[in-house]
Amino acid sequence: MVSSIDRAYFERTSSRQPISTMQGITDVDNISKRKKHMSISREIAIPKTITFPTATTPTRHLFKTPITLNVGPALTPFPLHLEALLSISPFFTATFNPHYGFRESLTSSLSLPTHNPQDFEYFVQWLYTRTLTHESLDGPHPAYFRLIRLWKVADWLQVQGLKNAIVDEMARRADATNSVPTPDDTRNIFGEAVGEEIGKLRELMLDLFVWKKTDSLVQTHPDSWDEKFLRELVGRLKRKEGEGEAPWRNAQSRCQKYHEHNEWAPHCEGLSDNIVSATAKVARRRAITAKGNESS
Repeated sequence: MVSSIDRAYFERTSSRQPISTMQGITDVDNISKRKKHMSISREIAIPKTITFPTATTPTRHLFKTPITLNVGPALTPFPLHLEALLSISPFFTATFNPHYGFRESLTSSLSLPTHNPQDFEYFVQWLYTRTLTHESLDGPHPAYFRLIRLWKVADWLQVQGLKNAIVDEMARRADATNSVPTPDDTRNIFGEAVGEEIGKLRELMLDLFVWKKTDSLVQTHPDSWDEKFLRELVGRLKRKEGEGEAPWRNAQSRCQKYHEHNEWAPHCEGLSDNIVSATAKVARRRAITAKGNESS
């Protein structure tokens, strides 16, 4: 879901010539004099070497290097910490690694002009607190559309941990308020091109309607539901799904069915590595099956 505007900006402000350096450590002495001048002219000094953190790096090491992300058409500034961003996403790891010669690694800033600053506030909150409680998200009627928009931001930035957290938050709010997403929400999700990643969000949305008593809501709601959503919902009901415990209410089932894991989001808290490994195997099997269906 990379927009043409962001892609053009990213390509325009980058250099194609990589700067050779040791794995995981960047040496600013190897950068050209012209680019050095760009970094020195900043008020925020770039450290001589940067050791790239991981998802398991202690928190105390994540707040050393200040950077700025400029978001939205007005380029609203968000002062953040480089190490905190590097620990959650390969996108930020590549963008701010001088080894690849991107301008962002020299200016300590990145512009994201097509993203919504309000959505980015939720991202920043999760980055530093790992929570998604916010006054504009709370209330008797959950703002599922805001969480869906945030999920798309996380997908664009390749922040798998946030995507998993959003799925969990949507499930929690659905139970706490005994509610389900709206017709607009179904169009927002099922109207997108089918992909393995967004399929996890679709899985949860369908399960919410299958396990909860939503037959009257679907029939009588004044707005129209997405056609793809209705087709898949009917198929699940015909298979007599919806019996037993709802999968989002069990931590292990929720992880296996709705989450993805990688080195930036290695595991779910409280679950063993064996469960995470099983989740990865299920994802691989689904990908192989999908490719087989496409070829046939």
